[in-house]
Amino acid sequence: MRSVGEYKEAMEYFDKALAIDPYSDDALYNKGLLFISLGKYKEAMECFDKALAIDPNEIKVLMNKGASLHKLLRYWSITA
Repeated sequence: MRSVGEYKEAMEYFDKALAIDPYSDDALYNKGLLFISLGKYKEAMECFDKALAIDPNEIKVLMNKGASLHKLLRYWSITA
């Protein structure tokens, strides 16, 4: 199990990376994963949405956005 300090340190590094390159979809994606591990799904969604604005076809981001939506009980359906 990770300590709160490790999560905080990781978040600081993601924020530093994004300060250098705010268009880093990898940093946004990984920051979103960190939010998921903390149970902060709304914050994760914000990161995934920003990453998808940069690269809308990134499958790993789409998959984790879907997982976050599921945790937030936000569903939608496609009708034929």
